[in-house]
Amino acid sequence: KPSYNTTMKVVRSDESYSWILVNTNPIFDNNNVVKGVIISFNDITELRRMRESLIESQNRLIDLLDAVPDIIAEVDADKKYIWGNNAAYDFFGDDFIGKEAANFFHGNEDIYEKVSPIFSGEKDVLHVDSWQKRKDGEIRLLSWNCIATKNDDGSIKGSLASAQDITNIYEINNKLKASEEKFRSIFQQAQVGIVLFDKEGLVANANTKYLQMFGVSNKEKLAGLNLFNDPNISNEDKYRLRQGETLTIDIEFDFDKIKKNKIIETSKSGNIFVKGIITPWAITDTPEGYFLHVIDTTREKELEQKLLNKEKKEKEEIQQTLDYVKLELVRSTQLATIGQISTSISHDLKN
Repeated sequence: KPSYNTTMKVVRSDESYSWILVNTNPIFDNNNVVKGVIISFNDITELRRMRESLIESQNRLIDLLDAVPDIIAEVDADKKYIWGNNAAYDFFGDDFIGKEAANFFHGNEDIYEKVSPIFSGEKDVLHVDSWQKRKDGEIRLLSWNCIATKNDDGSIKGSLASAQDITNIYEINNKLKASEEKFRSIFQQAQVGIVLFDKEGLVANANTKYLQMFGVSNKEKLAGLNLFNDPNISNEDKYRLRQGETLTIDIEFDFDKIKKNKIIETSKSGNIFVKGIITPWAITDTPEGYFLHVIDTTREKELEQKLLNKEKKEKEEIQQTLDYVKLELVRSTQLATIGQISTSISHDLKN
């Protein structure tokens, strides 16, 4: 052989060891006959340890990446998978290496267009959500964070990306949105005035019925309204609210007081009667806000007053009738008495 290289483990006198790289090169004479050998010895112990440490670190990194529940995968410049962790194999299947990423796309989304800034070099980091087919055929929503990988000359090598399956979060968010829309619809269409106050007593929201009830054109006009500055609520009741007590109100609401104190802009004047409940809501012992449910009872009060007036009038008429009957009875008695006296006098005159 023209040369021969080997590695030897050498034990030192102190029982430590070194790794020696032995290089042997033959020496030829003019007739091309070996006349000797040059042997060199290089201590590569540190280099060997560095290499072993690097391999150990790489193995630890691979183990760590395989333990991560997120999908981690790498594609080349042609967008073909060249590496993946255990989570990637669990999702895409054992044969996904070498396949193009598009094989797992679902729907009409142009994912390649969305990630094109990574492969064109415009961006080094990119986020994209995409629906993809799992190995069992189920369609799942993956949230990808992609970074560009580059060659030594700076050209794009491909992309390393991690992904979380956010299908359940997506579905929960959709349900929450549907629930919020339903609540908002009920809130706005309710035939009861509803106001939400924050913990400071400022208006956070108000429904259409409340605005109509109090003559306010839009909820922005309620910006200055503070529950604890309302002159129609007593200081004692305000204290109770701050202590977390539910308050039932049955008051005559004075619009003139509201205008005088410049609390809100209202198109109404005079008074109305309202009944309602103010309910504090809290996570701890301290209220985080307040719900007000209120109805206009003015018509009810007017009917009640009319009924009372009618009853009063009927009682007065009955009393007048009774007084009249009593008077007539008295008169009849008096006439009867006069008749008896007249008869007696007439009898006496005849005798």
